[in-house]
Amino acid sequence: MFPFTGKNLIGVDIGSYSIKIVGLKGRKNSCTLEVAVLSETGDSNSGEAVSDILSMLVRMHNIRERRAATAIPSAVLTFRHMNLPVMPE
Repeated sequence: MFPFTGKNLIGVDIGSYSIKIVGLKGRKNSCTLEVAVLSETGDSNSGEAVSDILSMLVRMHNIRERRAATAIPSAVLTFRHMNLPVMPE
């Protein structure tokens, strides 16, 4: 578990058959669950389909956080912090 720094954060889990999103409101040493979303993707495992579903969920639930955490099951993990510019549609 990571230490909470008082900032808001979203967690994203992209699985084989579903996408899960949680929105956390950070406080100094704790957090509060603000939103929890589960969407089954079925057999739509293509990158474009997953991207479309993820975009729709973020818009539908008005998720505006810029910081995200995700879990990727693998033997080797790499952690990076990325600052991405705002992109036009």
